[in-house]
Amino acid sequence: METNITLTRFDIKNVIYYLPLLLTIIITIIYISFNIIFFGIEDDFSIHEKLIDLISGSTNVTFSFIWLIIITSLYKRIRIYFTLIIGVIFFYFSQLQDLLDEFIAGPAWTSLIENIGLPIGMIFISLGLMFWLMYQKQLINEVIRAKEKYKQMSILDELTGLHNSRHLNEILPQEIYRAKRYNKKLALLVIDLDNFKDYNDQYGHLEGDKVIRRFGKILQKQLREIDTAFRYGGEEFIVVLPESDKEQAFKTADRIRIIFAKEEFIPYNQVLHCTMSTGIAEYRENDDFESILHRADLAMYQAKKEGKNRICCTEN
Repeated sequence: METNITLTRFDIKNVIYYLPLLLTIIITIIYISFNIIFFGIEDDFSIHEKLIDLISGSTNVTFSFIWLIIITSLYKRIRIYFTLIIGVIFFYFSQLQDLLDEFIAGPAWTSLIENIGLPIGMIFISLGLMFWLMYQKQLINEVIRAKEKYKQMSILDELTGLHNSRHLNEILPQEIYRAKRYNKKLALLVIDLDNFKDYNDQYGHLEGDKVIRRFGKILQKQLREIDTAFRYGGEEFIVVLPESDKEQAFKTADRIRIIFAKEEFIPYNQVLHCTMSTGIAEYRENDDFESILHRADLAMYQAKKEGKNRICCTEN
């Protein structure tokens, strides 16, 4: 029996990303010590006048130091990370020098740190925040695209690319409402592939999937932009035809039937043709989702009874 032992490896990248924080702490200690040892405390120290400056300077130093710690979490975003690091370090030392000036008599050159460090720091911080906002916008766009992709996946049939039955529950009621309110025509096709169960049993589900997929492509090519096709389940399909009466629906269904019947399928080197039976229901006043679908379904079963490979309409 083998035992797998996982050793924790030292990652130099972690040290590199936290290095600015460690160096800032070390340099701060050295810088303050240098000023105290070599230049000493201000003679004209007034506790009442310096108290506000002490609070203000301490707050700015603390704020920038906390920012430095927070920024380390952004190390995977290199541009944001280094831009903010540079900006905050400049800002930090400018505020530190401003605080030390209140108590320590430093050399003249130290005032340059305060005068130059603040504007440079603010420029880099502004750039870093701009990069961060751009990154956040990118994340938001990715979330929106992911939601849109998920939405499409939730309403589409994976095998055919047609809409699924879940989406039919949304679209058909909308079209019924539109037909009722605006007195528009509406027709519904219920299509079932003939003898498909026998085809699956004899040649296998992979060959059956090829038939389903091919039929889905035919529907997509033969329908108008305003029409919507659904794979309702198995070998059953539903087509919603807005602005169509039963005569127009019959022409559409018959065109699809003829094209599909001419398609050749070759499972195990056998050339076969498949057919379909279709039922048509035209919208009637006071129709709802169930009633119009039920009538189209009855018409489809009537087509099956009459010999398959045909179209029947409940309004005939």
